[in-house]
Amino acid sequence: MLNEYIPYSRIKRIKPVLTLTDKKGKPTETMADVKKRTGCTIIVNAGTFSMSTYELDSGLKIDGKYYKEKQNYGFGSNNEKTLEWSYAGVWTKDWFGAFYDTLNNGVHSNKFNDKSKRGRTGIGFNKDGIRLVAIGDSESQKCTSTDFMQKYFKDCDYAINLDGGGSTQYDSPFGRYTSTRKLPWFLCIWLTEDTVPYQVFNVKTYLTFRDKPSTLCKELGRFYSGNIVRVKGWNGSYAEVVHNGRTGFVTGKYIKRI
Repeated sequence: MLNEYIPYSRIKRIKPVLTLTDKKGKPTETMADVKKRTGCTIIVNAGTFSMSTYELDSGLKIDGKYYKEKQNYGFGSNNEKTLEWSYAGVWTKDWFGAFYDTLNNGVHSNKFNDKSKRGRTGIGFNKDGIRLVAIGDSESQKCTSTDFMQKYFKDCDYAINLDGGGSTQYDSPFGRYTSTRKLPWFLCIWLTEDTVPYQVFNVKTYLTFRDKPSTLCKELGRFYSGNIVRVKGWNGSYAEVVHNGRTGFVTGKYIKRI
């Protein structure tokens, strides 16, 4: 599972990227191909499309050109560094639309009410950064569309649901989930380089994130089985972890190196 909050200060660029296609419009690139071609740090699936024709469905605009014009809400950008809430992308250079579920000023609306537990992909933001969440179709955290929006985007003012199910795939420093499905486009994010080379670990169980290396210290947050953490260093049996822009500590024996 990918569940990462990224401050705007760490984002060099964020942009939708079209996949290369054959003469019939069928995608010829995998997610790995697009990531290699663009050199992005993070790549995730994004908009919905027709499985038979690959025609775009949920709306897309890149560099002022509409590849699918649609009258719905989504996220736009004029500077390729921050996101804004945008209707149909009319005032932004780049724009990608939601697939049903949205959070608008924290209010969940346009509910798809999908009762099945499937893989999900979505993105949200507040004034300081973005939250990127992707759950693979075979990962244990798969959930309904309502649970997805209400559970994972609590710290966001705005959020949108994207394509899910067999389309969900991601590749990042925080984890990877691949799919054989080739998609018409991906959302790519380029990050500034970390000053410290992080080691990436998978959480094995419920785990408390604290401000100091002791079980008696202040709780800053919690991790759950399958979450990805980035370890900056070690203090005895405690791992020094960077999470949501904050540095704290977790018990090292409950994480496993990826």
